[in-house]
Amino acid sequence: MAGLLLFALVFCYAKVFMTLARLWWTNDVYSYGFLIPCISLYLIWIQREKLTEIAPAPEFLKGLLLLLAGLSMLVVGQASRTSLLEELSLIITLAGAVLLMLGRGLLYPLLFPIAYLIFMIPVWGAITDRLHLPFQLFSANLGVKLLHFIGIPAYRQGIYIELPNIILEVADVCSGVNYLIAVIAIGIPMAYLFLSGWWRRTLLLGFAVAVAAFSNAIRVALIGTLSYYGIGGDLHGPFHVLQGLSVSMIGYVALFGGVWVLSKPSAPALSDKAPNPEMPRPAVKKNELAYLGLTLSAILLLMGSYLHFYQRSSVPLKMTLEHFPMQIGEWAGRESPPDYSFYRNFGVDQELSRSYQTVTGESIRLYIGYYEFQDQGKKLINYKVSELHREAEKIKIEVNGHNAIEVNRVIEEGDPKKMTLFWYNLYGRSVADWYQAKKEMTVESLLRGRTDGAVIMVTADFSHQEDLVERMAHSEAFIDAIRPLLPQFLPQ
Repeated sequence: MAGLLLFALVFCYAKVFMTLARLWWTNDVYSYGFLIPCISLYLIWIQREKLTEIAPAPEFLKGLLLLLAGLSMLVVGQASRTSLLEELSLIITLAGAVLLMLGRGLLYPLLFPIAYLIFMIPVWGAITDRLHLPFQLFSANLGVKLLHFIGIPAYRQGIYIELPNIILEVADVCSGVNYLIAVIAIGIPMAYLFLSGWWRRTLLLGFAVAVAAFSNAIRVALIGTLSYYGIGGDLHGPFHVLQGLSVSMIGYVALFGGVWVLSKPSAPALSDKAPNPEMPRPAVKKNELAYLGLTLSAILLLMGSYLHFYQRSSVPLKMTLEHFPMQIGEWAGRESPPDYSFYRNFGVDQELSRSYQTVTGESIRLYIGYYEFQDQGKKLINYKVSELHREAEKIKIEVNGHNAIEVNRVIEEGDPKKMTLFWYNLYGRSVADWYQAKKEMTVESLLRGRTDGAVIMVTADFSHQEDLVERMAHSEAFIDAIRPLLPQFLPQ
């Protein structure tokens, strides 16, 4: 039964496991992810004696509801192409399966090992992104003080360290923040296993993080010293990577040293803790557990079959974009490279990239990217687009003869400056909002099996604010001209 349940779970979450393994292998920030499942299993193994003392007390209704909640997150995550939602669903599904099969009495001691799996999921970017700059400034400031201490002239300007022969930048990847998550991920189970009392556990983690932060500043000073004396060769070579790894290694040493100092011989081992007396301990027949195991396996296998074998339809364009008119009113077009080429990296099926110009010299660039279907790594709404959305403001385009539409406007500095208006065409509807677009694609995927969609981008250059008003008017006029043409090409 255990083998059947494990097979069913792996089958259901096969794509999620492969996505996570690929992330751990290719992304240095989450390379520790391979250890997390092993540590979680070890946290369960050391409680085996305690767990055998607790009789299973299945809670069918609550367990089933929690299980279905996790599987619903999995389905919605796949339909919306949101990997994070799929990965988080694994934790909810595991908790629901334990509650369904074994009850609260066994879920309570297993809750920490299950919740600990969140460290293998890439949810920490939102936190670490805000920490990079403070840690960059801290490392640069302390690094310069250390350089002064050993007699090397250095001047700090923000995150830049000026030496007589070179200027060093403490970049995002050199802030040390990426290594802190790994140190915390290893430190939490160590504190949980070997220390008693929350103050000791918190002190251990705080100490390890502080040591890692200080060691990163020492690394910055070491790089400055080697650069000043011309030792070490390429600053971005293997030796630089080794220096970066030393930050996390020093953090791990601090963890082990902290455990040795803070632990007490009299502290009870985790496996010796008595079971929670408030938890129910009624007996359950083996055949009932067998029926529950078969039911759970069937649910996971059915869900996995749906996720793996249900084919969402590929919806081609009504007419290929190469037939899009070169002459649109007073605008004459010619092929040109796109302003935003990242859609090619995200598997766009067809694209149009042209520059349209009037006889008076007004120029507008048009990009249309169309996806016949979407999958992991082949996304209309991707993390690159999220950067545009963060910089964009939503505005209404008032056009003659048509209803007003909402678009995103992005102003980019440069010489010349660039204004881009963009929106999505989804099933005949114009959508500007990121979340609304995700919602519509998810609903359409679940109900009709369609994941097609297009992005339309109109870009114009300008030099000053007065010029921007004129470019905006020309862009609105151009959008008014192309809107009646779009339904001839894009599916409804």
